[in-house]
Amino acid sequence: MTDGDLVLAESGAIVDYIVAKYGNGRLVLGPNDPAFPQFLYWLHFANGTLQPGMGRMMILNRLDLAKDNPTLLAMKGRLDRSYDLLDARLRDAEYLAGNAFTTADIMMGFSLTTMRYFQPYDVQRCPNVVKYLGRISARPAYRRAMEKGDPGTALLLG
Repeated sequence: MTDGDLVLAESGAIVDYIVAKYGNGRLVLGPNDPAFPQFLYWLHFANGTLQPGMGRMMILNRLDLAKDNPTLLAMKGRLDRSYDLLDARLRDAEYLAGNAFTTADIMMGFSLTTMRYFQPYDVQRCPNVVKYLGRISARPAYRRAMEKGDPGTALLLG
């Protein structure tokens, strides 16, 4: 990302920078908000848990391992548990931090959509994740961002 003379990499840093500089207090929760712990947890879950799990599976799947390989099964189990945890959260909340759309949802977007082009995952086993993807993708800003970032790419929403 470039902003004037600044060149910044790392998706989490980019999102934090944009929101801090241009967000006018939107898309983040403060420490006094009751949903602040959930906001922080899910903000970091995408890049700290879900995406690394998908990356490990992507590598293992390219090694042409036997379907019963213990490492492959263990990593698949971890990825399934990550999706199960996400699905359980979305059973109780419209967005990851509760009722408010935040940068936690923005950070999760890539892992649940575009990343699945690199590491397929059947989200149909997680009905609350599928509903969440419907809510996220219905947002006009999401549509604009996807068209700008991945023009012509079909959205993986289910």
